[in-house]
Amino acid sequence: MKKNIATSDMRILFVTSDVAGKMAPFNKQQAVALQKEGLTVDHFRITESGIIGYLKAAKRLRRYLKEHSYSLIHAHYSYCGWVADLARRKEKLVVSFIGSDIYGYPDAHHIKKRLWTVIQKLTCLHAQWRIDLTLLMSNKMKKVCSPLKKGIIFPHGVDFNQYFPLDDQQAAREKIGWPQDKKIILFPANPARAVKNFPLAKKAVDLLQDDQVILKSFINVPNDLMNFYYNAADLLLMTSLHEGSPCVIKEAMACNLPIISTDVGDVSEIIANTDGCSISAPNAESLKSTISLILKNNMRTNGREKVKRLELSSVIQKQISLYKSLI
Repeated sequence: MKKNIATSDMRILFVTSDVAGKMAPFNKQQAVALQKEGLTVDHFRITESGIIGYLKAAKRLRRYLKEHSYSLIHAHYSYCGWVADLARRKEKLVVSFIGSDIYGYPDAHHIKKRLWTVIQKLTCLHAQWRIDLTLLMSNKMKKVCSPLKKGIIFPHGVDFNQYFPLDDQQAAREKIGWPQDKKIILFPANPARAVKNFPLAKKAVDLLQDDQVILKSFINVPNDLMNFYYNAADLLLMTSLHEGSPCVIKEAMACNLPIISTDVGDVSEIIANTDGCSISAPNAESLKSTISLILKNNMRTNGREKVKRLELSSVIQKQISLYKSLI
């Protein structure tokens, strides 16, 4: 008979990529939420890149694990899972697949696409035979990794305490310096990131031929201001080539912001049956028509109610249950 383990006895090591110089916000958010529930969560950051770099990281992690004891390792991103698997001893291993680690880069040249197909198959085989539990962001990812038996759909949660509707849109715009007399469409990413496909969003907005409609984007926005951006905008427009389970969609839903998106990741599942939210074909004319319709309605959504199942505290409790079932 298995003995139930107390959360206070659970020691978890997050293995994350830190090549960009900082931890992904959702990783940090997850760790803090788990710590609030009494778990010990430490971080091992992979600063190396490339095959040689990952082997060096695995060697460094192996040394670290000889000096520190953990119940379970949770690697975020498939490459971090390879490193953790090479380094672990008896620890159970959970790996979260995020998106590009499975989908690759659709805009890449032919040779790189073929290479990604091989990497994708190897990644899924590794998950099948070596990882104790794989967390996938969407049903689309699970289909790509079929027939992965030890994988479940487990998207990141959204913090309702950080993202919530504000009654005064004018005050939100004043806070971040946006004009009061325009219709504002929010592009939820840095336009320089090719996978986010900013040129398509810009072309769709340009087709409106309306100088009262402007397009704003996220560029190095501090976390404590994000809620003001969602509340200041009239519409969120996502035109990505691919996604896993984009946090910005759930955050916008929590703020009751209307959403238009291409059919990527789990967006269609997240916004399903939400008035004011729509999936569009990935072409400028279709996007333009949908934008016009939603801006004309000039209404907020009931997205917060629709996304309640992914509220962070609820997701964290399920995550703790998954950890317990493995340890």
